[in-house]
Amino acid sequence: MRATSYTKAYLSIYGWQMLSIVLGLLSVFIVVPFLSSNKILYGIYAICISLTMFYNYADIGFISAGQKYAAEYYAREDRKGEISIVSFTAFVLFLFFGGVSVLLIIIGTHPNWIIADLHTYEDHRVATFLILILAFSFPIYACLRILSIIYGIRLEDYKFQKVVIVGNAVRILMALFFFANGRYMLIEYFFVFQLIGGFVVTYGIVDVHRRYGYSWEEFRLYFRFNKQIFNKVKQVAFVSLILTIGWVFYYELDQLVISRFLGAKQVAIFAIALAILTMFRTFLGALYTPFTSRFNHFIGLGDIDGLNSFYKHVVNLLFPLVTLPIIIVSILAKAFVLSWVGMDYNDSVVLVEIIVYANILAFFSYPSNPYLISREKVKYLYVLTVLSPFFFWIGILFTVHAYGIVAFAFWKAFAMILSGVYAYLFVCKVMQEKIWKLPFELLKNYGLPLCLCILLCFLARHFMIYEKGYVALSINAVIMFAVFVLSSLACLLTSKPLREYVCKLVKVI
Repeated sequence: MRATSYTKAYLSIYGWQMLSIVLGLLSVFIVVPFLSSNKILYGIYAICISLTMFYNYADIGFISAGQKYAAEYYAREDRKGEISIVSFTAFVLFLFFGGVSVLLIIIGTHPNWIIADLHTYEDHRVATFLILILAFSFPIYACLRILSIIYGIRLEDYKFQKVVIVGNAVRILMALFFFANGRYMLIEYFFVFQLIGGFVVTYGIVDVHRRYGYSWEEFRLYFRFNKQIFNKVKQVAFVSLILTIGWVFYYELDQLVISRFLGAKQVAIFAIALAILTMFRTFLGALYTPFTSRFNHFIGLGDIDGLNSFYKHVVNLLFPLVTLPIIIVSILAKAFVLSWVGMDYNDSVVLVEIIVYANILAFFSYPSNPYLISREKVKYLYVLTVLSPFFFWIGILFTVHAYGIVAFAFWKAFAMILSGVYAYLFVCKVMQEKIWKLPFELLKNYGLPLCLCILLCFLARHFMIYEKGYVALSINAVIMFAVFVLSSLACLLTSKPLREYVCKLVKVI
């Protein structure tokens, strides 16, 4: 494979992801007020949007498996092998997404099966049309996933992300047309929403043909079931599916259980802590995603030493970006929560202080999963998949009656920390590396800045504002950001690897 520096690609991916996140926030503040003006129809729309989760999980792990092996073929500059994997993955996606589409068509003709309060003909009509539009949009969702593989294995996600961002901006503008001046054209808006997605996908298909010389004749040739390819990818696909199921049990079910046994008020209190945990999850996902394909590149080239070195490099460089925000949010949680949602959620403060530490070892766990997948260490991945939900729910079972909602926050953090420890131990075993070597290096590089960060946080408590309001929240956010900047500067002073990489980034910029 050609010698390439991916630093510029990482910067581009991060930059466009940040813009996409900002645009998502704008969408919330601009579009949702229009939609929510009609509570019943907005509820129908929200339920319809939630049905897209069928498309998120319908690939049953083949997206992750396809991306792994396509990246390996790309690293070896084997175009035929890459296209065969991508095309087979596309076939599987269209097969399963088509099945989801049939299910949605059935639901669309009987929307009262999932929406209980469709009392009028208009409500029933809107629900039917929205679900049917979603059902017939399945090729758009499938193509988006395939395009993400093609761009992602080259670490050029940002080239397609630009077009997606333009499409989302147009969607926001279209909301002004369909809902302004007393209009409420929900069906028309959702149809145009999907149509814009179709234009984005069409651009992506043309672009990969032009930019990467993709042969669509070959693509169509491999767009079928291939037993040889299936046998190659099935093990990793099954592991990815099990990982997904594990995440669902760990992340998606706790609010339902709280609602059933502790009541709706406790759900609201826990939701604040869960929202912050989700925020960290989104941030960390964006932080580590660009490196996934690089792990597979090293496997494709047979460079195990390079893979091991790259894993340790990622752990070392991203350590402060993981740990500093968690420490800051935990210590300054009270002022942050009260200025955000007010005194009614004072009970959420202790939950936030605890639950954010679920990701304190993310600098190990996030790169460990793609590392173990790239090395096809299936046994270790199964253990990690079971570990978090098992200890979380066992802990809840034995302590929820004594500690109530606090038990959910504690065991959420404990289970994930335990998973992070085991993830690192498994990687060390695969690498045949001494367990304490990397933690000692991290302590040497970042020990003093972490102590400084804790000290600054306790000092900052005296300047924070403990009352609800946008001004108070803004001031608190600025103070927290200042603590992060000062602590990060200290990291630059104490960590030579970080200092060298930042200098490299400056030159690239």
